[in-house]
Parts: sequence; structure tokens; C-alpha cells
Amino acid sequence: MSTLSARTQRQHATRPLERMHLRAQEHLNHGEIESAQGIYKKILVKDQGDLIARRNMGATLVEQSRLDEAQSHYQIAVIYHPDNAEMHFSLGVIAHRKNEPWQAMTHYLKAIELDPQHIAAFENLAHLQTIMGLYDEALTTYQHILNIQPDRGSTLYSMSLILLLVGNVKEGWEIYENRWRTPNFGNKQPQEVQHLWTDISDVNGKKVLLVHEQGFGDTIQFCRYALILANYNAVVTLVVQPELLGLIHTINKFDLHQKIKIITKDELENIEKPDFYLPLMTSPLALKNTLNGIPEIGKYLWANEEKSAIWRKRMPKNNQRNIGIVWSGNPLHKNDSRRSIPLHQFMNILNHEENYHVLNKAISESEKNQISQIKNIHLWTDKLHDFEDTAALIDNLDYVISVDTALVHLAGAMGVPTKLLLPYSPDFRWLLNRADTPWYKNVEIYRQSKFDHWGF
Repeated sequence: MSTLSARTQRQHATRPLERMHLRAQEHLNHGEIESAQGIYKKILVKDQGDLIARRNMGATLVEQSRLDEAQSHYQIAVIYHPDNAEMHFSLGVIAHRKNEPWQAMTHYLKAIELDPQHIAAFENLAHLQTIMGLYDEALTTYQHILNIQPDRGSTLYSMSLILLLVGNVKEGWEIYENRWRTPNFGNKQPQEVQHLWTDISDVNGKKVLLVHEQGFGDTIQFCRYALILANYNAVVTLVVQPELLGLIHTINKFDLHQKIKIITKDELENIEKPDFYLPLMTSPLALKNTLNGIPEIGKYLWANEEKSAIWRKRMPKNNQRNIGIVWSGNPLHKNDSRRSIPLHQFMNILNHEENYHVLNKAISESEKNQISQIKNIHLWTDKLHDFEDTAALIDNLDYVISVDTALVHLAGAMGVPTKLLLPYSPDFRWLLNRADTPWYKNVEIYRQSKFDHWGF
């Protein structure tokens, strides 16, 4: 009787596993995750070190937010394949998502050691270094990426945010323009921008179109540049989000040679062709040779007087101060978990003597239940329909306490005293190591003294 060769025996032995992998992949292709996982479990019974099964099993568990189980699979994979950079990177991602920054950094560094071209590991490492306040280290890490892939737009954009944060505004605003080359901005790139003026006399009598590009807070903060251009005799049209239309119109309370036209993007086809088209947050770069630093111009937005009068009647008549509170922002914001504060923790800074007015619009049922237990916290969600309503309420407050949301910019632009609570590594506009801000003279800053710890 003839016998099979050793090679043939190995081929026959591996074919069942290969077929199992193919079936699992077919399930994945059809979104049948649990069916694929069932096959991977069988494969791993036969071969605990099967890298593909461990990798895909871990990836599907991550997709299901079963992070501890995914982590176990990646850890076993590393035992069998200690030199696999991708498994170390995956362990870094798990630790990153579990808010274990030091462990994540260790895994990213190991992945980079094994694969010095691993751009994703460099990017994630730099992100962690940034949120932990290791800004020089983060810039160095980003530079490593540029050494691998020169002129990478997303890397330059990330670097610009650090440069602006640490006060290097000249270089920061210049490379901030790389935002248009990142996935978040690429589909919005303003093709009409041909050049930036270098002398303010270039805009004298010219039609300038300023267009919003990011969030509500950004529009409220940067619409001041429309006012500056109008003061230099530009004919300014400012495009804002529909939700801000009524509020931003109040900027025309200033005595201007020609009023600023405020429109939404739906009205663009009805205006004359501008001489200059400018994304709103490119304004600091365009005016870099004209303005010396950040233009703090005092109060520049106002509440609707009729709405403000209505809110005045709603204020408690107990002779206590009225204070606006904001403990959380848009949950879809990429940094919301660090900038927002759980309500039960935020309430530790309140006392029982003042009147508190909730400015948040999106509030969970659990938060409503917490608020209902305290008589001096007033919830107005059914009456806050737009920014004009919120501005009218803020107009009747003694001051505002808020995390970093659009409402800080609203209160700041209205000149209302505001206490801003910032995470350890804040957004670029708030700079570092200071209790004030050049953007709003009425805003007082309270910063986390430790990473990810509010201290109250």
C-alpha cells in the first residue's frame, strides 16, 4: 500500500481549516458576525495560535463593544506571534478605548518598534500624547509621520492645533489650512478661494463673502471678523447656520458704514459674485498682517429684547442670583467624553442658595430625574427652541458656569460673566496656563489640574 507524502499530508490537514476560514469570511461579507464568530471558535479549538482567527475574532468583538473579550484574543495572539505589529497595535486600540492611556501608549510604541512605518500607531500615539498634555512629544511623533509620508494633510492639521494651543499662532494658522485635506473637511473644500489678501486696503469697497464651516460655537466666536472687515469698509456677507440666523443678525447693532448681510447657504445663489470668498476660520490667517493677535472686541451679540423681557418675568422672585449651568455638550463631539462632566459630579460645585437655570437642550431621563429632586435648579428644555431663546435666558442671568460648548461662546459674545471648566488638554482656542482668554474678557477659566480628573 502506498503512503501519502509528508507534504500531501500537510495539505490535507490544512484544507479543512482553509475552508472554515473561507466560510467565516463569507459570513463577514454578509454582515453575519455571530456566524463567523462561531466558525472562528471552532478553528481556535483546533489551533489556538491561528493568527487570522484571533485577529478577526478580536475585530468582530470590538465591533460589538465587547472589549475585554477582544483584548483576551489579541493577548493570546501576541503570545503565539510576539513580533506581529498589528496585534500590538490592536491591543493599543483596546486600551485606548478603555481609557487606559499608558497601556495604550506602550502597545503603540511596541507596534512602531516592530514596524517603523506604522502610521496608524504613530497617529494614535500622538493623539494620546496630546490629550495627556505631552505636546512636545506629540509634535515629535507627528514629525515621524511626515518623515514617512511628507506633506500628509491630516498630520499637518493635527500639528496646527497643538501649535495654536501653545501660542505659536503664526505657524499654527498657516498650517491650519490643511484641515481641508482631512476626511472631516475634504468634502467642504472651498474651491473659490484663490488667494488671501495681504493688505487690508485690498478689501476697501470690495464684496467679501465669509462662510461658516464648523460648529455653532466656531461661528459665534469667529463672526467678529465680519465686523472687523466691515469696519475696513468691506461689503460683507456672512453665511451662518439657520439656527444662528436671528442671533447673528444682532451684530449689526454697531454703527457700521454698511450693515453686514447675514444669510444661510440656501440664499447663496441670490447674491452678487463676491470679490473675495473666505471660510470663516481662515479669517485670522487672511488678516495676519493687519491685526495684532486676537481681536477681543467686547460685547458683539445681543438678545432679542422682546424675548428677554419674557424671560425676565420667568426669573424666580427670591432675590437670589440667577446662574446658567451647562455640564455637557454634543455627545457626537470627538472630545465630548473629556470636556463633559457627569451631572451628579457637576452638582458638587453648586450650592442650595442660588437659582440655577439649565442651558443644556439635550438632557437624558436620568438627568431629568436628578434635577427634579432639587428645587433650586430650573429646567427650561421645553422653552429653549433656538439660540435666540437661549440668548434671551442668558441675558437675564448673573453669570454662567459651563464646560466647553457653543454656549460659552454665546455668553462670551454677549458679555455675560462666565466660568469655563476646561479639561486637562483643552481645545486650541483656550491656550494654556492662564485663567483668562484673549477671546472674551468676561470669561474666567478653571482648568483640570490632572489628566482626566475634575477634582470635585
